[in-house]
Amino acid sequence: MNLNFAGAVRQINEMSLLIGESEGDKLVCADLDETAHLFVSGVTGTGKSVFVESMLLSLILRNKPERLKLILFDSKMVELSRYSWVSHMLIPTVTDPWKFSPVIEWVEYETMKRLQTFASAGIRSIEQYNELVEVTTRKIQCIPRILVVIDDLTTVIGDHPKIADNIIEILMKGRAVGIHLLLVTQSTSLKAVRNIVEIVPSKAVFLTATEKESRFLLRNNSACQLEPFGSAIFAPTIGRSCKIRTIMATNNEADIILGAGKRNFTKYSEDVIASIERSVLNKYSREDRSGFLCDMEKIYEAADVLFQTQSVSVSIIQRRLNLGYSTAARIVDRLENLGVISPFEESKPRRILITKEQWAKLKERLKYGEKE
Repeated sequence: MNLNFAGAVRQINEMSLLIGESEGDKLVCADLDETAHLFVSGVTGTGKSVFVESMLLSLILRNKPERLKLILFDSKMVELSRYSWVSHMLIPTVTDPWKFSPVIEWVEYETMKRLQTFASAGIRSIEQYNELVEVTTRKIQCIPRILVVIDDLTTVIGDHPKIADNIIEILMKGRAVGIHLLLVTQSTSLKAVRNIVEIVPSKAVFLTATEKESRFLLRNNSACQLEPFGSAIFAPTIGRSCKIRTIMATNNEADIILGAGKRNFTKYSEDVIASIERSVLNKYSREDRSGFLCDMEKIYEAADVLFQTQSVSVSIIQRRLNLGYSTAARIVDRLENLGVISPFEESKPRRILITKEQWAKLKERLKYGEKE
């Protein structure tokens, strides 16, 4: 590639997403307002994380914290957690599953609140509102754009099905008020995710597992013919699709950018954090938490799958029951607690400890206990 990260960032404007480099060695970027929202998909190991990090780092470099705020969901607790200390963060990176739903609900609430504010002032966009504020008064602060990054969307919705409706509301109404979604996933196997894909105007699709997946996302087979790493098809809101290569920031560049936002410079919104914490407490009592996302019916179904396959695997339960990874992992833990499967032992695979007949009797006792 001819373009390095530093050279690419110097060429882009504020509120521009760094997409990559085209086959003609030209920089490809997208205006955040024009793009509105972006869906990123592709199988594991194809470069989605590099792509997202390049966009985040470039946005952090080109925009002041009072103009752009970030909310990052990291269900894997690996990729985005190190951004928590950046001064652009509205709240710390969201890794706690209990907070996924309350945070998305807050984003939807903020979207509706901004819409009402704009409507009462006769304003149609965030740019008009901020221009009016700057001209007429210093008592009211400009409102920042908010970019919400959700990684991995399929896992999050698999664990929290109800938030799909919140996401759709934000997709439909967020653009005018400066609230944008960057949705990242490995597949579109869930129906709710496929419904969301249909609404998102812009897509960056890395290598897909099947032609069917490529055709669903792009209406053609191009994504299943890409190179294994770093290549994607970018389908913008306006204009023709093009093949791009991601532009990677070096470790040194990333460390410098992230190091500039040490914790003592990070000013989280205490009001937002307090609102989310209240929602968590109201939404999930202790009793709810013990069975949250892991209700007995799913446990029964998962056990039946294990007896059918004679194999204990989180991925099998995830795939067969169409669940998110963390939900499937919790179900495995519950089955261990019930004595159905053996504990985790590093290199050794888990074993089924009881017979199918013993499981049938245990299941009856459990169901009887529920009725009591």
